[in-house]
Amino acid sequence: MTLRSIGIALAAAGAVGLALSAGEAGAKSKPKKSKSSAWFHYAVQLACGVNGPSPSVLGGAYATSANAQNAGGLPATLRVNVALSYPPGMLTPGAVSDVSELALGPGAALHVTCADLAGFSFASPPPASDYSEGVLVIESNAPLNVSAVYTAGEGSVDDGEEEGEESESSSSVRSIQVVHVPERMVERSSEETSVCHVPPGNPAEAHTIVVGASAVPAHIAHGDTLGPCPSPL
Repeated sequence: MTLRSIGIALAAAGAVGLALSAGEAGAKSKPKKSKSSAWFHYAVQLACGVNGPSPSVLGGAYATSANAQNAGGLPATLRVNVALSYPPGMLTPGAVSDVSELALGPGAALHVTCADLAGFSFASPPPASDYSEGVLVIESNAPLNVSAVYTAGEGSVDDGEEEGEESESSSSVRSIQVVHVPERMVERSSEETSVCHVPPGNPAEAHTIVVGASAVPAHIAHGDTLGPCPSPL
């Protein structure tokens, strides 16, 4: 082998080595992908309560109810929460509730109404209001049939004769509309954890919520437990 051929061989070997080194460096520099899975997402617009005249909606009584049905042959896991836009309104984001997790059997359906809003847990409770707007978010690991029923009427609020009495509303139905809620797919982290959340001072209202791994220690510290709440007997 001549000196010229030896030089060419060494140069080629060096080029291959550099290419391999660059490839290894590139592989090492790639960020790790977080584990995620696709979920079916449904957003139900909410209008609840008795409202005085405002720029967004006419005065009157409004009610929303959502129906979700599992038409599949296997149980579905649902994650449900509420994101309020009013109160407060005025381009200020409203309160967002914790995410509750529940199971829905094959062929079964569930019903969520305005009255159920009080059952959602908020880290920062929204201000008291006779009227609320926002979005009821339903996510599922299986496709659902979801519809919303919107009712409007003339209404009024009775503030109560004495201090401390709860206000009552009365109304007569003027219109009703049923709307199919479309689905879209979203990616959700597989590293989220189910926790049995026990509201302080109200253990009878314990319910399952879903939180990120980083939030688990704080929930455990104030009495929540890992995993879904036990089913009632």
